[in-house]
Amino acid sequence: MSEAGYVELPVIAWLSGHGSHTPHDKGLGWIYRDEAAMAAFNRPLTDPLVEPLLIQALLRINDDVHTEAQARLAVNALRKTLTQPDRLTANRETLDLLRDGATVVLTPGEPAKTVRFIEFDPARQHRNDFTATNQYRVQGVRQCRDDTVLLVNGIPLVIAEYKSYLASGKDWTEAVRQLHRYQRQAPLMLAPNVFCVAADEQEFRYGTVLFHDASQSDIAQYLDAWGPWLSRYPDRKGWWNAPEADRPDDPLEIPVKNLLRLKPCHVLDFLQHFIAFETKRGKTVKKIARYQQFEAVNDIVDRTLVLIGQPVTAQDRTGLIWHTQGSGKSLTMIFAAYKLRRQAALKNPTVLIVVDRRDLKTQIADDFDACDYPNVEKALGVEDLKRKLKTVWRGTLVTTVQSFQKMADLPPLPDDNLITLVDECHRSQKGHSADSYAMTMRVKLPNAFRYGFTGTPIDRTMINTHRDFGPVVDGQQERYLSYYGIKRAIKDGATLEVHYLRDKVPLTVNEQALNVGFEQMCAEMELEDEEAKDLIQRQRSQWKELARHPDRVEIVIDKMLAHFLAWPDPSGFKAQLVGVDRLACARFKDALDAKLQARGLPPEWSDVIISEGQNDDPDLERFHYGKQKQDDLIDYFKLTPAQWEVWNRERYGDDRAHWRPPLKILIVCDRLLTGFDAPIEQVMYLDKPLRDHNLLQAIARTNRPLPAMNKRTGVVVDFFGVFADLEKALNFDENIREEALIDWEALKATVPGEVRRCLDSFQGIAIADTRDCLLAALRALQDPDAARIFEHNFNSLERLWEAVSPDPCLYPHRHAYNWLCG
Repeated sequence: MSEAGYVELPVIAWLSGHGSHTPHDKGLGWIYRDEAAMAAFNRPLTDPLVEPLLIQALLRINDDVHTEAQARLAVNALRKTLTQPDRLTANRETLDLLRDGATVVLTPGEPAKTVRFIEFDPARQHRNDFTATNQYRVQGVRQCRDDTVLLVNGIPLVIAEYKSYLASGKDWTEAVRQLHRYQRQAPLMLAPNVFCVAADEQEFRYGTVLFHDASQSDIAQYLDAWGPWLSRYPDRKGWWNAPEADRPDDPLEIPVKNLLRLKPCHVLDFLQHFIAFETKRGKTVKKIARYQQFEAVNDIVDRTLVLIGQPVTAQDRTGLIWHTQGSGKSLTMIFAAYKLRRQAALKNPTVLIVVDRRDLKTQIADDFDACDYPNVEKALGVEDLKRKLKTVWRGTLVTTVQSFQKMADLPPLPDDNLITLVDECHRSQKGHSADSYAMTMRVKLPNAFRYGFTGTPIDRTMINTHRDFGPVVDGQQERYLSYYGIKRAIKDGATLEVHYLRDKVPLTVNEQALNVGFEQMCAEMELEDEEAKDLIQRQRSQWKELARHPDRVEIVIDKMLAHFLAWPDPSGFKAQLVGVDRLACARFKDALDAKLQARGLPPEWSDVIISEGQNDDPDLERFHYGKQKQDDLIDYFKLTPAQWEVWNRERYGDDRAHWRPPLKILIVCDRLLTGFDAPIEQVMYLDKPLRDHNLLQAIARTNRPLPAMNKRTGVVVDFFGVFADLEKALNFDENIREEALIDWEALKATVPGEVRRCLDSFQGIAIADTRDCLLAALRALQDPDAARIFEHNFNSLERLWEAVSPDPCLYPHRHAYNWLCG
């Protein structure tokens, strides 16, 4: 059977009901038009638009468009945007035009009118034409033939490409590469694209293409942006509750139908609200919402629209969004603010983004700015916030919870179209000062909606995020409005498993004599002011002196460097080293420089990123780099080996003797432990007492996927003894604790079982490097089900092997593994 039989035709059936084996299946709302029906429109192959469909839609949708000639004026405006020479600009401006309409002079001498290409009003969406077709050809530099295209009013918004592993040995990743070839060979086809789909028999992924001439390395590195759609709420979907005989039994049908984004109304929702063009460091990338972001935003918007203007309590206007670290929480807030602002029923609302740290305020505001979203401002302080609230400022406002102080002269605001999105809400309720700020916010904004965002909810008597950000429904406390857990994120490929390795370096005296416990150490670490930390350090923190004692620093650096050179470095990955304070970082740097130079390695492999104190001595002043240099160091650290080569070759030519050494190890104490996204980082060397959310956020720095380099896992090496009592270090529910961290020793113990599971597919076959053995193995996998089982088991073993390698525990299994690899 061909790819069409395995994937293309079943997908068409599920989209439109055409050819479905289930008579009552009406599809997802698309009308199927085959090649013959599409040919009747006489579309030139060089034109991605089906103009007759578009002309008729413009006449149906726009009361001001009366003739086909007037409709063609709007089509011409669309074509002008489609043909922009820069491909990313063409896509961005085309989507803007489809979203907002074109301003066109329809009648000479009369004012210009706004002509809409798509009807977005749910009550009028039936005026649109929703077509699904296959084998859609477009002629560019070469002719491209798209497997499936979804067109709205003759405009191709979604392109799907399929591969069949059974028919060709290629999977969905090859479909992604083919879509990138189409983007180069027939760019007009991708100019109006909302998103693309890549699928095989078992995987159904969606994403966007890179709009520059991406190399194979660029595409491979970008594969993690192509996510599955596995709804967090399968019970919402009717077929899960249907009689068993009516449930889908095809492994592809579930993800296709779960991808309700392929419903026409949801494709339009994506076009309107869930695309961001993010520009950082002069580079613009198109981003599209993952399913947990899409569903969370719509949960927020739906609750707000249902309750706006209703006589409900303040507690009813709340919701907790629990999305694990690394799953795109900031982008979720951006999409939520954007969609809320565009809801006419909310009457030009104010969206308040509330953070609890100044650096987070800057970071989130910068994220909004990078996405070029309109009407976003930062409150410059208490008085500026009061002034904006008093004048009922409209737009999106980023502020800190600490700005809700000295508010006695601000009368309570009665507006209920004020929506607060509280970042890291588990922290904003913590401590007496934060309590008073949060209390003031609620008193002054009594009718505001409050949605809390976190990846680390803490359920304690005084700090209960469920109680603070969840209504009581039918007598039960709502725990989450939206939940996206660690295990689900790992399964989706949004994040990786994190494993921990205990290698405690004791302090130089009896630790009991210090008269200080783990909790007190952590409490000191949780102080945000560096000078306050330094004052405590000088007055009474003997344990810190011992932690950064030169003898102990030597031991830590010896262990760290040995592990780094054996594990992450050979694969090209990088690391962070976390010290107890800034002075410890300085000592780590000096010791590491000496060790590197002794091995003939450049000291530029490491650098220090710390905050600057006004009273720093020269030992710390040398790391007063300023923001620009720190940003440059961080960007340089994030480079993969391939990117590092390109970076140096562009600046210094081909002579490697002149190249700048790579930056492989960042030494920090507090900076970059939260909100730092560097997929190249695989290992965190932890020599600092952290607990609960601070610990969970820190270790999440290692969990970002990097498919281009086959990154399988994140690793935390514990030199301080944080994980000696995991329950004390991570005081969460047991299931969260088990999902957050996996014991390295326990992981290694699974290797023999994983190898045996793969070998079970070849029972009765004596392993040998012979042709007869190979043929026997191939015969064992002739059955498709047997082949799928082996592929699943081997993929699991391969991930495990890459994660554990080069640990000696693999040695006894090396021959079996090499044979399984073929």
